[in-house]
Amino acid sequence: MNLSGAAVNEWIRFLATFKEASIVDLQLQCVRIQGSGRLPVVLSHASVLCIHQLSYLNPLMDLVMENVCFLNEKDSEFVRGHLLS
Repeated sequence: MNLSGAAVNEWIRFLATFKEASIVDLQLQCVRIQGSGRLPVVLSHASVLCIHQLSYLNPLMDLVMENVCFLNEKDSEFVRGHLLS
């Protein structure tokens, strides 16, 4: 699944509306979150939590982030420490 552009947070918020069982049924292999243009996409805290849930429910999923930054420095540490390890 590729998420890119200015509306990444909105797409992630949309994914969060699915019931947990539906997200598990997705069996995601790779999620790519990519900013477009010169400015990186800024992920909200809610988006980081949703990405964490996706990775927890899809443990074999690869997470690729390009041209992305975080609204909160703690979210950056969280992603680096827990999701990208």
